[in-house]
Amino acid sequence: MVKSLTDLVFPHPPANAGEARGYVNQVLMAIGKLQKTPGNELYLWAQECLTLTEEELQADPRYPRTDREVASKLLGTCKGGRFGLLFNQMLESERAASGAMPCGRAMLRRIFKHFQLERDRLGMLGERICCPLRSPGNTVADLVTFRDTYIYVMSTIAVEDLPQPQTLFNHLIDELERHAVMAPKVVKARDARLDSHRRTTDWLWSKVELAIQLEQQKRNRRDFDRQLGLKPAAGYFGTNPPPDDNIAGAPAPTPDPDRPGEHS
Repeated sequence: MVKSLTDLVFPHPPANAGEARGYVNQVLMAIGKLQKTPGNELYLWAQECLTLTEEELQADPRYPRTDREVASKLLGTCKGGRFGLLFNQMLESERAASGAMPCGRAMLRRIFKHFQLERDRLGMLGERICCPLRSPGNTVADLVTFRDTYIYVMSTIAVEDLPQPQTLFNHLIDELERHAVMAPKVVKARDARLDSHRRTTDWLWSKVELAIQLEQQKRNRRDFDRQLGLKPAAGYFGTNPPPDDNIAGAPAPTPDPDRPGEHS
């Protein structure tokens, strides 16, 4: 059911809660891909590190070779720092108590739990995430800058750590209200019923996108009109150039009856 355990590769441990999200995903995928049969049993087994207690993980007899390989890989990638010291203590304690290797999933849980506590602290400060997100000016270009900064900041935060939807909505209308283009839309959002679709960040962002698109259309029309107003360069005949006598098959010039020598 399990491929060669030498295929198991773990990244280095995360240095902070911001890196922990990617680390968890990489580790779970690394374990899950060892399964060579159809199904997700091994992947689900790895995910239990996020939900079960350390005692429950240690009492689970499934996949003992994989669990030992997880412990070995963690000792190899966590040679120093907080987790290096912690895992060596777990190794020595288990050896003294039972002579066995420590539970690999219990070791993983220590990493996950440590950074989960940090994310919980960040979650309590979730409403302060929006503080640096300020609308910088009054032009549509400023609106584009605000939108791009907002998307970037929100994309770096795990979904479970985001502020509450009402908090995001209140922050957004406070910022967009400062902008002359968006102020009328904010009034509609504020005056809408509590269950109205207008009282959502999705509706506000749709109006931001509409304002940006309309401005781009105006810019495109100005550029087009400017091109139409340009005078053609000297010698430019557009799509109707004069005939060239040197081109084979060009029509012969019409003879002038008033000039001798042009009659055949």
